[in-house]
Amino acid sequence: SCCLHLLFRDGPLYVFVLGCLLFWFHVIQSPLCEERSPSFYRALKLHAIYSNLVSVVCLVLGHWHNIIAADTLADPLAHDNQRRAPPDTIHKLESRHHDEAVFGDEE
Repeated sequence: SCCLHLLFRDGPLYVFVLGCLLFWFHVIQSPLCEERSPSFYRALKLHAIYSNLVSVVCLVLGHWHNIIAADTLADPLAHDNQRRAPPDTIHKLESRHHDEAVFGDEE
């Protein structure tokens, strides 16, 4: 189940990140292109840099999405227990009776 989620949900993202990195390495490792056409090489280099920046942002957003999805699918009772007051809290609170003289009559 975990492998299927990784393959279908996050797989295309990892392929995109890997493709951007390989493209960037390929552009950096080709001095012949830089010599023949500096403007084309500069455009390819900028495209590779921007693609890598987009891939990193997508990777961070994908990780954040997975955290939110895992938290949503988690056991709701586990979160309720973390937010509960300690036992016997209700007996430690001071009781007050309603008195209209104290609270006033707005009507």
